[in-house]
Amino acid sequence: MLEEPLEAPAETSPAELLERYEAALAAVVESVGADAVVEGTGLDESTVESVAAGDAADLDLRDAAAIFALREGSADADTILFEVRDNLLLSMSSAVITVDHVAADVEGDLDPKEVQGMVEGRHPMSLAEYARIHHYVADAA
Repeated sequence: MLEEPLEAPAETSPAELLERYEAALAAVVESVGADAVVEGTGLDESTVESVAAGDAADLDLRDAAAIFALREGSADADTILFEVRDNLLLSMSSAVITVDHVAADVEGDLDPKEVQGMVEGRHPMSLAEYARIHHYVADAA
């Protein structure tokens, strides 16, 4: 889900994209069980309960990938994260978008170095930040 290219970004918003991610994460928790998510990801119970309730905006992208990796037949979390980052970088490249563009145009208080670190995986990125960046890049591509 996270690693998939965003089709028709003009027909959605970053907030709607975040809601999709949150709903998909909640569905994973429901299908595998909260205890399995705690055990499989190392997240605490209260975080997993929030995710199950559809409140995952502040969840780190790495943790979201770890939850998605618990789906049957899914790639592991590292592969999901690699695909997410690869998709962002390739989309930015093909649309000739720099981290300066992203920092200036994406809602939130981000600086270009922070965006670069997020896209490369050297800096934490929340699910909400990812939704905003992913939407922006997909819309510009």
